[in-house]
Amino acid sequence: MKILFKTLSIISILILTFGILILTFGIDKASFAQSAKVPYAVLKDSTMTFYYGKNKPVGAYDVEKIIITKVDLFDGENGEVWEKEWMSVTDQIKTVVFDKSFKNCRPTTCAYWFCGCRQLSKIVDMEKYLNTSRCSDMSYMFSDCNGLTSLDVSNFNTKNVTNMWFMFPGCGALTSLDVSNFNTDKVTGMKCMFTACSNLVSLDVSNFNTENVTDMSDMFNDCESLTTLDISNFNTSNVKVMESMFADCYSLKTIYVGNGWRTSEVTNSEYMFAGCTSLVGGKGTKCDGTEREDDVSFARIDGGESAPGYLTKKE
Repeated sequence: MKILFKTLSIISILILTFGILILTFGIDKASFAQSAKVPYAVLKDSTMTFYYGKNKPVGAYDVEKIIITKVDLFDGENGEVWEKEWMSVTDQIKTVVFDKSFKNCRPTTCAYWFCGCRQLSKIVDMEKYLNTSRCSDMSYMFSDCNGLTSLDVSNFNTKNVTNMWFMFPGCGALTSLDVSNFNTDKVTGMKCMFTACSNLVSLDVSNFNTENVTDMSDMFNDCESLTTLDISNFNTSNVKVMESMFADCYSLKTIYVGNGWRTSEVTNSEYMFAGCTSLVGGKGTKCDGTEREDDVSFARIDGGESAPGYLTKKE
């Protein structure tokens, strides 16, 4: 009887303690129910809708799951292919909708979400219901979305993002892209970030913090409609790869840099300015776009005949 009394007393204490926690920290049934929710996507006809709920329907796609497949590369080495669950149906997706329920979701990755969605022409309510405050990976997020004519990422919270590899490459129909509010303090990779955004006439990356970035290869490659580029806030002291960074930017006339521009750690800069036949340094040095003068040796502020370069100091 004493044992039973002690057991009941312990249970009572636990219940009382739990009640205190609820009152003190606001823990309630809704909070526990919330923790069981999962992000998922449903494709109906040609529309992919993103939801956040407890009951994932049969056939729905796991939003955060990445499928990694081992492959044999052409040189005999092993490699990996990363893709989303819906990779096999990307050519069917014409519209993406973010349901209101998704506003309570905090995805930790947006990698590959719309990669290869070449028919995608419209994204609805992403700016309202996608919260990226906990996201660390945005690589390949919009890769090859060449049907998008507009894209609103101006409200993206990127404070925890470390990887922006291939984020927008192949978005050739975009004429504008507002990334001016991106927080890039933690980003280490910007390889191919804007490659082949061939119709962008302007791109504001002037506030990018790049002090942790190590790879900028192909970053602006084939942005053939840009005429000026202000990277004066770039700190490139840790960048090791600048291969083809500005290659085939045929219309680019001026590249502005600041005091943070450094190339001392760069080990690969082949074709950095290849095809940049309109580019002129601050003191008149012209880029002829040939292999002879397209590497990091000319990636400096133009000093005229004694120290020719293709870059212009931002005053």
